[in-house]
Amino acid sequence: MASTDNLVDEWVGRNLLATDPALLAALRQAAPQAVEPLTRYGAELGSPDTAQLARDANRHGPQLRQLDARGRRIDLIDFHPSWHALLALYRRQGLVGDVFATDTPGRWAAFAAGCYLHG
Repeated sequence: MASTDNLVDEWVGRNLLATDPALLAALRQAAPQAVEPLTRYGAELGSPDTAQLARDANRHGPQLRQLDARGRRIDLIDFHPSWHALLALYRRQGLVGDVFATDTPGRWAAFAAGCYLHG
């Protein structure tokens, strides 16, 4: 019988920011205004629904469609809907646009923390 002593539980049903004390402490120091929204985001990222989206995205990688039904070259990449849903979570958080839209101190730290959580 195989041992499972070296296996860890899935990180599902946990707030990904709240379970990372080093990241949370650094964020509190560098970008205190981002702690509350990123805590909510960490909870959303750790939800069972988001974990299922991630599993589906990993299971169904991008698919190249080189030709249409008539044989014409189209070179399109099709992504599973889970890819779009995960990217929508990231866009909704506003992390990329906010760093350029404001001059709030700590905005780059907030961006880095959000990108790290999402990854």
